[in-house]
Amino acid sequence: MFNPFISSVKKNTNKVHFFNQMSESRYGFLITLPSLLILLMVAVYPVLRVIYMSMTEFGITMQAKFVGQKNFFEIFTDINFFRYTRNSLIYTLGAVAISFTVGMIIALALNKNLRFTGFLRTIALWPWAIPPVVASITWKWMYNDVMGILNDLLLRCGLISQPLSWLSNGSLALASLIIVHAWIDIPFVIVLLLAGLKSIPQELYEAASIDGASNWKQFTKVTLPLLKPTMMVTLLISTAFAFRTFDIVFTLTRGGPGDATELLVTYIYNNAFQFLRFGYSSALSVIMVIITILIVLFYTKVFRTNYY
Repeated sequence: MFNPFISSVKKNTNKVHFFNQMSESRYGFLITLPSLLILLMVAVYPVLRVIYMSMTEFGITMQAKFVGQKNFFEIFTDINFFRYTRNSLIYTLGAVAISFTVGMIIALALNKNLRFTGFLRTIALWPWAIPPVVASITWKWMYNDVMGILNDLLLRCGLISQPLSWLSNGSLALASLIIVHAWIDIPFVIVLLLAGLKSIPQELYEAASIDGASNWKQFTKVTLPLLKPTMMVTLLISTAFAFRTFDIVFTLTRGGPGDATELLVTYIYNNAFQFLRFGYSSALSVIMVIITILIVLFYTKVFRTNYY
């Protein structure tokens, strides 16, 4: 007589036997296969699609026409490409330099076992909890030349004689955006560097102190060498995010005044959605990815240590 319970037990036993006989590599591949398929759909296919579109141009009927490397040749004769790439590099270097320096100082301070350290960590991480668009709008109010709190404070302190047009002055707009980005990025830097500082054994500092090393010597001879891997990851991620930042620029200036804050990423956006040059904007996107890869290789070479 057929027994469903016995049949179910046999099926489960066969499944267990199947997985036991499977090699570790095949089992690992089977487990990760769903994630690989999702990654293929959401990451690999769009990249391949953009590469293909970079070799096409769209006419009035929005039909793609294959043109080969024409778009890339046009990029390297486009003066705007070099101007806006320069703006992007200035923006990236400025924002990362400020956020990393301030983040390092705060992380070193929070690494000490001081009173109210937990409360101070919460305050330091507060900007990270605010979405970049909301933070940009807040800073836009602060930068207002009539009602902005920043001009009011500077006037009260006697540092300026008249209100400054932070976002409508071509010489101040890019620096203003850099400050906003750095303010948003500082908590991220603090988290990573603080985690790296916590991983350094305290015995090394005690030994250095016994040998008569000053605080500066301990920082340069103990902290920095052991913190290099964390510093590389922090700078790498911060730079990549800063180079592709769009929401802060779009919310505050939209590339203005004129094109003083036009970055490579906003130039790509304008070519795609304002001028409908999808092929050219795709080629610009490919170039942007290549520049990002070069930045990654640069950081990897600079911070190459015995840990890797």
